[in-house]
Amino acid sequence: MAIVTVQLPPSLAFMVSNFHSLKKKKLDGTNYLLWRIQVENVMMANGYYEYLEGTVECPPSRVSNTEGVESVNVTTPIFSK
Repeated sequence: MAIVTVQLPPSLAFMVSNFHSLKKKKLDGTNYLLWRIQVENVMMANGYYEYLEGTVECPPSRVSNTEGVESVNVTTPIFSK
């Protein structure tokens, strides 16, 4: 099996690298709402809120060409591993 290396789009890479700053301490009933608002704002600013909200589905991780050969979908951002 071939190893495929996919680069994150710059906006997604930047967003992911900044998520660690949103979680300074363990979430509880006193800080959850603030954390949620921060995450929603980051997702909206980077164009990914619709995926979080569920109004847009994540693109498929694999696609088939006209001959039916399946391959990694490299034209879409990576949403999960």
